[in-house]
Amino acid sequence: AQCAGGYVSQTIPVLEPQRQQCFMCDDLTDWVDAKGRTCQYYIDNKLCRDGAWPANLDNDQPNAGVRPSEACCGCGGGIIFSTPF
Repeated sequence: AQCAGGYVSQTIPVLEPQRQQCFMCDDLTDWVDAKGRTCQYYIDNKLCRDGAWPANLDNDQPNAGVRPSEACCGCGGGIIFSTPF
């Protein structure tokens, strides 16, 4: 789904039926991976696509106990906010 600025398209597993929707989302503040790469790096370098962590990539390694797929909106994580519509 194409989302407006400030929103991210994600599939939320607890919603039925499961489908991509736009949600307000913030990346975890100040999160970086063990190499110092930010969530924006993961998006810019296409390590994450369409609000999900691609199954064929195995570098979803935690730093300080948090994985990119948990920290970054563009990777399927981040802090999701309910939307008023």
